[in-house]
Amino acid sequence: MDIAQEHRERIDQIVAKMTTPCPKDLVCYKSGFEVLPNTKVIGRGDLVECFEENRQSCRYGLSFGQGTFCKCPIRNYIARNFLM
Repeated sequence: MDIAQEHRERIDQIVAKMTTPCPKDLVCYKSGFEVLPNTKVIGRGDLVECFEENRQSCRYGLSFGQGTFCKCPIRNYIARNFLM
């Protein structure tokens, strides 16, 4: 995926500030954004729902009812800026 320099710089900042290790080894970031998360922005963009297979075991997953919300800062940025 071709990403503008401003988005790439913002994502680099997010990666640098992450304190919890990524259980997926930052595959969305390291793949040059070719491997994107299976997510969906809910409502006005306040929540991002995760549809990955192992979402319950992810450190960034927050189970709620029948769904799982994603708290990963990189995936949230990608979902809100590129997948809406």
